[in-house]
Amino acid sequence: MSKVKLLVSIVAIMLTVGVTSQVAVGSAAGPPEMVVLVVDRELVARTPGAPDLVKSLVGLLSSLRGDHFFLYVSADEPDQIVGPVLPGDPQFRTFQSRLEEELTSPPVSADWDFGDALAAVYNRLSDEGAAPGSTVYLVTGGNSQPELVGQASVPGPIVGLLAGSGWPIFGLSLPETSEQVSSDLHDLSVFTGGKSFGLSVPEGLASLSDDILTTDARGSLDMINLGVLDQGTIFTSFVTIAPGTSEATLLFFKQAVYGSLRLSNPSGFEASSGDRASSSVLETPHVVIWKLADPVPGRWKVDIRGLGGVVSAWQSTVNKYSLVLEQMGPVPLGRPATLIASVRDAGVKVVLSGVRVSATLTSPDGADVVYELNDSGVAGDSAAGDGFFSSTIPPMASSGEYSTLLDLYWPEFDHRLTSDSAVIAQAFPTIDLTTLSLDDLRPGERAVIATMAVHVEGQPYAVSVDEVVSSVSANSGSAGLLEVKPQQLVSSDRAWLFDVFFTPAEEGRHTLIFHLTTEYAGRQYTFSTDSFVVTSSLPPVTPLEPVAVAAPSIPVTLPPVRSTASASDSSGFPWALMAIPIAALVLLAIGALWWMSLSRPYGFLYNDQDELEVDFSAIRRNALMRLLFKDRVPGRELAVQGLEGISFKFWADKIGIRSGQPTPTVRVNSQPLLGEAIVEDRAWIGTRGRLYSFLTSPLQATPEPSAADD
Repeated sequence: MSKVKLLVSIVAIMLTVGVTSQVAVGSAAGPPEMVVLVVDRELVARTPGAPDLVKSLVGLLSSLRGDHFFLYVSADEPDQIVGPVLPGDPQFRTFQSRLEEELTSPPVSADWDFGDALAAVYNRLSDEGAAPGSTVYLVTGGNSQPELVGQASVPGPIVGLLAGSGWPIFGLSLPETSEQVSSDLHDLSVFTGGKSFGLSVPEGLASLSDDILTTDARGSLDMINLGVLDQGTIFTSFVTIAPGTSEATLLFFKQAVYGSLRLSNPSGFEASSGDRASSSVLETPHVVIWKLADPVPGRWKVDIRGLGGVVSAWQSTVNKYSLVLEQMGPVPLGRPATLIASVRDAGVKVVLSGVRVSATLTSPDGADVVYELNDSGVAGDSAAGDGFFSSTIPPMASSGEYSTLLDLYWPEFDHRLTSDSAVIAQAFPTIDLTTLSLDDLRPGERAVIATMAVHVEGQPYAVSVDEVVSSVSANSGSAGLLEVKPQQLVSSDRAWLFDVFFTPAEEGRHTLIFHLTTEYAGRQYTFSTDSFVVTSSLPPVTPLEPVAVAAPSIPVTLPPVRSTASASDSSGFPWALMAIPIAALVLLAIGALWWMSLSRPYGFLYNDQDELEVDFSAIRRNALMRLLFKDRVPGRELAVQGLEGISFKFWADKIGIRSGQPTPTVRVNSQPLLGEAIVEDRAWIGTRGRLYSFLTSPLQATPEPSAADD
């Protein structure tokens, strides 16, 4: 294009943009979407079979984009624009006739100007107020297109204006187009946001159809295997239509221009009659398209007669059903959950039979697990046949978003419907129960049997006191009184640390369980502890000593003997006064034996550098503390920062640790110390950013390397 003509075109465009144009096509729904066909009719006329390909292209586009307005521009006469017109209007037949007539007419000029044609297209789309997404289909080819090469390498202002308006160019190359021209057409299309295709049967037209359906969010094409046909035979194939299909499009791409295709529904009636669905068929030289609305589900039969060569059949369906994951809010981490899905039609739940539903969960680390959902009232489904497909899944190990692919499958029709969703797993409040004395409780005596802490992943979480509910049952008779009392209120009636008191009514075995019911993360949530057993019994009864009954004696006369003890027996010694010191001596002896049975402190505490911090057997203690608390060591005696508020208790076979703080300041093996816990050998104790290890035996010193080792 000359510089003068280019300047004139640009000025015209600027005037068009600057002045409010009169929109010829429009509606209250918004700006119209348009399809513009720019055809190099000179190349079409001298390329064998090209006119039939262009006719088939127009029929295909009008069927797949029936809601778009169509315009036709001849590349050699850019000022003579036909349209716009909708495919459903009576004038569209005139549009097609004009286009077919143009394809067989000699061009005004064989050397058409590429820039003039695109400038005319841009001006017309601007005048019509075309919506973004309107598409320009450029049909050309040949062996040499110098101007196309220039536009592809350095796109001109017109191409940039089309791209900036959201009007992409789709390049369609005719048969026998050189690789260079095809490549340039591809680059130009990509620059404007479009794509390029070859006008071939079936590959090019099928790829273009699939792209249109995908772009318009109406599904994609699925192949129906046909293969190469013999012109002299009748070929029969079947197409399966699944239940819930609201629209089905069947496309047949055929190399041969002649021949016939017939479509029958599962009852044997042809698609155009005897079917409750409304149907339409469009026949072009290389494309036959059936569009079915609300078709009968089942196997549809296709009879193909008199067609030779390659025949490719494709189908695209739109299903009115949608598969929905019933959202119940976040799923508690570490607890079993129930997945529930339903099938909806316009938002209304429908009940289907003979289908299979599954859910594939992908964890945040990429692992896939497939779960089968059922509507049979088993395995997590509450009621059979209610339209809700459910399954109980194991606890999720890690928090985060689990992408969920739902799959609805009809085995009878070998058809499936999928939808994407997500499940969120996060930590919820749990009850950490530390049991104390559970055996040999006395009926009628109140005792502390456990401490209970509510936390979220180790962090204290205060709940209302009435949200913690307990229950107790006995193997016989009355169960007794179970009480849960907060150790310290955080605010109002909320607490996170509780003491559990139990007063047995009778001797026996008592089963206890605790429930937390609260609202968390936008949902009602219930957590239950595992049940445990407490036993109670009466103290043992000391048996009475047997009383000996003396047998009657026979008097025997003995000679008199002088008694030497008579004086002392009658002296009146105060034996009763000796009972008190004797009892004291007995108690002292018992206390000494009990004190001797207590375990002395033992074990070693090392820091994270394996340096000894405390040798419990060698602690220098106050004599009174050592006497009164032989088996206990308060943390303040250790001189270890952070352990002042705890104490250690020693038995022969175990060591305990207890915290007297209202909030946990010490962790044992990464768990917050709540009440009491047992310290095993090589246990980790953490406090205030420091880490210590407890060992029952000292670490073996690592020998220093000597010269002999070198």
